Amino acid sequence: MSTICGMIRKGKKEVCIEDFRLMINYLSRFPNSIEFKFESDTICLGNTIQPITAQDKMEQLPRFGHNNELIIVADAIIDNREQLYHELHMEDRPLYDITNSELILEAYILWNKEVPKHLIGDFAFAIWNKEKEELYLCRDHVGKRILYYTQEDNTIAFSTLINPLLYVKKNISYSEQWIANYLAALEAINELDLELTFYEGIKQLPPATYMIFTKDKIEAKKYWNPMEVKPLKLGSDAAYEEAFRKVFFEAVNCRLVADDEIGIMLSGGLDSGSIACVAALNLNQKSKKLRAYSSIPKPDYVDWLPKGIVADESKYINELVKNYQNIDLKYCTFDKLNSYNQMEHLRLIQEYPFKYFANFYWIDRIAQLAKEDGCKVLLDGQSGNYTISYGNITDHIVTLINRLKLITAYKEIMKYSRLHNRIPKSVIKYFILLYVPRFIKEFRRTKRESNTINHIIDKKLAHKWKISKCLKQNRLDKYYKKGQTVKEARFFISNNLLFSQSAASEARLSIEYGVVRRDPTRDKRVIEFCMALPSEQFVKDGIDRSLIRRSMKGILPDLIRTNMRERGRQSADWVQRLQQDWVSIVKEFTQAISNDRIKYVADTHKLKEVLSKMSELPPDKEDYEVQAIMTIISLYRFLK
Repeated sequence: MSTICGMIRKGKKEVCIEDFRLMINYLSRFPNSIEFKFESDTICLGNTIQPITAQDKMEQLPRFGHNNELIIVADAIIDNREQLYHELHMEDRPLYDITNSELILEAYILWNKEVPKHLIGDFAFAIWNKEKEELYLCRDHVGKRILYYTQEDNTIAFSTLINPLLYVKKNISYSEQWIANYLAALEAINELDLELTFYEGIKQLPPATYMIFTKDKIEAKKYWNPMEVKPLKLGSDAAYEEAFRKVFFEAVNCRLVADDEIGIMLSGGLDSGSIACVAALNLNQKSKKLRAYSSIPKPDYVDWLPKGIVADESKYINELVKNYQNIDLKYCTFDKLNSYNQMEHLRLIQEYPFKYFANFYWIDRIAQLAKEDGCKVLLDGQSGNYTISYGNITDHIVTLINRLKLITAYKEIMKYSRLHNRIPKSVIKYFILLYVPRFIKEFRRTKRESNTINHIIDKKLAHKWKISKCLKQNRLDKYYKKGQTVKEARFFISNNLLFSQSAASEARLSIEYGVVRRDPTRDKRVIEFCMALPSEQFVKDGIDRSLIRRSMKGILPDLIRTNMRERGRQSADWVQRLQQDWVSIVKEFTQAISNDRIKYVADTHKLKEVLSKMSELPPDKEDYEVQAIMTIISLYRFLK
């Protein structure tokens, strides 16, 4: 795991080496960082490495290649090393001795700008081609590593983090468009335009994109779209299950390459549970433990969730530990921590306003614990709902109906009804209502939401930046839409906004603590495999999330694998945790909505209505209002 930075000067003037040194010094302050740099009159490149793998310890960066015509800096963990080793004909040396930057550079020499199509893993890198006088920037398929850039007075500068680029920018101002996007919806989605950042003129390289800077032009291209994979057709359910296990096991095992401890953020669900089982099996062969960290509610939590939704998943987690005794488990309550008293600490890590208040504070604390326990890799299954455990009965039935497979749809409804002890007529009625004329549904939706706060942006600002159009383009106006087809669901799932935002916070925490976050459910191979499967593999015989339930038989404990009665709700106590700081929250929120900058960008009329209800902590079910409060405070702290 690494950070990278650089400055390239167009024309004959020299780069400002003092600015570059400030950049690399900033990146060198993180734990266990080893600093490398190259400086010349027109180009400066820097790399810091926080060693995770054995190859990281052998890296020498920046790396020169092709008769010194190429220079690379890289932040990369490559997972298909053996495949590249043979494709690049590097067998004259042991694979163990070849670093990730060497593999990338040799792949660039062979495939040029198409190099990322041949890489699997988490990476962001920059290559300076001296002969062509061009800078090549690239980011991995799902954006697990991050990269930002800016152009200032014919100087191109790039960095893993945003703050080093502030040394290069001469005039720093906030991006009004980014702020408008930030306030557009109360879901935990920070940005609607992947290229924008909180700072005007500093841009983000989107996931699955490469960018080439030359003297005269800039070329940017998205090189991967998971929606374009070819459908996979196999002869039997057993064949699909075997294929799933092959892809999934490979995605987990290739992430267990650190010589140090391996950790996992563990819930009681199918996703992290399946990852834990595969990882525990692998590590047990090496006589190693899997260190697991599970967040559970604070001791005085008052349950407010409906039947079938549980805040404490320890019953299921304990079953995992019972079956795999090399899982070393820590339950984490963090009694006094909450999203408010940790906001300043997290704000400095995040570099810009954020909205994932419900869980960011305990994820941060788990990363700290993992570091203290000697972990270098921290696994999670954050994207599992969209990949390995995807399978929504509603989406499946709607897809069948849209294909006019009415008899098959009816049979699935009947099987689902029997399985869940539901009256078939009520289930059929539910699906009929999905096809009620649009204006009736819209009327019902409007009536239902009339008393619910769902946005806090100033109307004029929303109109200026065409927020409604932007939401529709990203299908975020249908965030809670029921009755979508599997294809529509997959479009939303493959949206780079979701990939990029998750990765941005993960990458920053990884750098902060020197513990890399890795998610096998977001592996390129896993995504492509799941996108290629027919809908019937995810929902079968009325059972949702069917593929992973079938495939993990004998591996994942049945208490978890066959559980269809309860679903976990992480961070169910996040609002209750704010009670101890509620007076301070109200005070700061009051100051915020009186601030001229906040008045300009936010709907202060709505926010004052929220304030009028805030004599005491709102109930848990009104967490949208609490989300609105915290969103404004987060923005206020940056703007002031």
